[in-house]
Amino acid sequence: MTRRETLLARPVRAEGIDWERNEEGEIEVTIKLRPGRRTRILSVILPLARRRVISLDLLGSEVWEMCDGKNTVEAMIGKIAKGHKLNWKEAEISLLNYLKTLGKKGIIVFAIPRKEGKKGALRAGRSRGQSSARLCFPWERRLR
Repeated sequence: MTRRETLLARPVRAEGIDWERNEEGEIEVTIKLRPGRRTRILSVILPLARRRVISLDLLGSEVWEMCDGKNTVEAMIGKIAKGHKLNWKEAEISLLNYLKTLGKKGIIVFAIPRKEGKKGALRAGRSRGQSSARLCFPWERRLR
């Protein structure tokens, strides 16, 4: 995946993730844990958590609210850089690392515009010039 494709990706909160804002203005994300075979066996003996709560700080909460599928990564970098008086590169590195962490935890996914096929080729009934989106992580290799 190219740098340009990463910047054009639109982070989206994963389905089934509950979240709410606490008294301090920070967002708490609740992840439901899926028990594996070993976990189910251990849960007979030990009480195990069925969910995990992750508290995001104020900057993390700001980023979380921008992960609505409308903002591109590039737009988010611009907002972070301007709002927190950072240069572009600092904001880009910090935001991409943070989004990568959220993606690895399965909290967000990325809508990535798909390129059209060869000249004249249409995909899935779309007319020329229109693109579709697919969900993946920007650091994954694109398999062709």
